[in-house]
Amino acid sequence: MKKTLLFAGLLSGSAAVMAANVGTPSMTLSIETPSGKQEALVSTLAPSVTSNGRTISYARSCKVDGSGKPSIERATVFEGTTVTVHPKQINDGTRVIANVVAVNTRLRKMDKVEQGGCYIELPDVDSASAESHFNLASGKSESMSLSGSNGASLKVTVQLP
Repeated sequence: MKKTLLFAGLLSGSAAVMAANVGTPSMTLSIETPSGKQEALVSTLAPSVTSNGRTISYARSCKVDGSGKPSIERATVFEGTTVTVHPKQINDGTRVIANVVAVNTRLRKMDKVEQGGCYIELPDVDSASAESHFNLASGKSESMSLSGSNGASLKVTVQLP
């Protein structure tokens, strides 16, 4: 039995609305990783971003005021997979040209540096990316693979119904 999940993450607002409407031009985005296969319905009319992972907060900068109280500025780093699709319909929607970018990011470690009673964290991030241009006809699919030095293994397939 095939297990299909809506790819956890976000779709751009306009793409989510368009993909949710029955009869709206859309295509299937399939993402295969060692942990499984996930699918999302994305619009052929607007760019969309699909991501699956986690956001990690860290101390980016720190200042100590005159009374010795530290003031920490926080930032975030994303760890996971992000796939961006920029489609363009041609021939009255019977063909779609799609630029697809896949990025897999992994946080290797978080170094901590202390200075004068204040600390900052330095994320050590490793990422791998791939980009491909697909020229899709109705009923056809195309795939691209990503194998990175960070251990990423990813296959992205776009199919036009």
